[in-house]
Amino acid sequence: MEKTILRTTQLSKSYTGRMAVSKINMTIRKGEIYGFIGENGAGKTTLLRLITSLILPSSGEIELFGSSKADELQQARTRIGSMIETPVFFPKMTARENLEYYWIQRGLVDENEIERVLQLVNLSDTGRKKFHQFSLGMKQRLGLALAIMGNPEFLILDEPINGLDPTGMIEFRNLIKRLNEEYQTTILISSHILSELAHIATRYGIIHQGKMLKEFTQEELAEDIRGFISLKVDDARMAGGIIRSALDNTNFEVVSKEEIHLFSFFDDPSIVIETLSSNGIKVYSSNEVKINLEDYFVSVINAA
Repeated sequence: MEKTILRTTQLSKSYTGRMAVSKINMTIRKGEIYGFIGENGAGKTTLLRLITSLILPSSGEIELFGSSKADELQQARTRIGSMIETPVFFPKMTARENLEYYWIQRGLVDENEIERVLQLVNLSDTGRKKFHQFSLGMKQRLGLALAIMGNPEFLILDEPINGLDPTGMIEFRNLIKRLNEEYQTTILISSHILSELAHIATRYGIIHQGKMLKEFTQEELAEDIRGFISLKVDDARMAGGIIRSALDNTNFEVVSKEEIHLFSFFDDPSIVIETLSSNGIKVYSSNEVKINLEDYFVSVINAA
């Protein structure tokens, strides 16, 4: 049975009568990279702050590593690393000096830990360069180094790729994959850059106006976003009847007088074309239309 790292049950947070998040049920299992999706203001950061105890819930329950009691949760959170909003670093200190400060503050004892995380995030050669001289990508990587210092089992990242250029995004993506695959780190990552999440996430959750709309795996997503085959024909309604009777298939939609969307026959659409042609239907064109994560997200939001 898969081990559950995080479970929230009916978790809510309100501010002066306004619900920031409402009755959220979320489950994250060991080894997952969970892509948390939502528009700005949807409640992503509020939920992450609740999980890490930066704020307290109005109602509901949080369970971490199987623990839900207050004293047990406090201990369980020592197994979490997080980067929520902008990490606080000293501008006139180097990357190593900044991490040394937090290494002492956290009571860590492994003297090799700072060098280990700096090497992981490719910042070990920054020398005497001060934090205020860092590029945005370097600052983000130092934030990640701080989050993974102490080798946490569960890593929570809030919009970590905001503002990064394409090269920085690729570097960050590869690092997340490495942490997950080599260190078996379970990762919860929120982002509105869905094209990047699609490269790394193994499971997703969509939040909208403070409510969790849907959770799904990468495999379920792949099935849902296969898209469709668009057939342009001379008589779509008659073509639909032929597909239904001759091919015993109802997995299609007549969208206009001359267009049908097929949700089957991806491997060999020629079967449909030949069947329609042999039954007197003129087929003008056949095109496969792909759907991406952004399209899927919008469709879920619009259906809410």
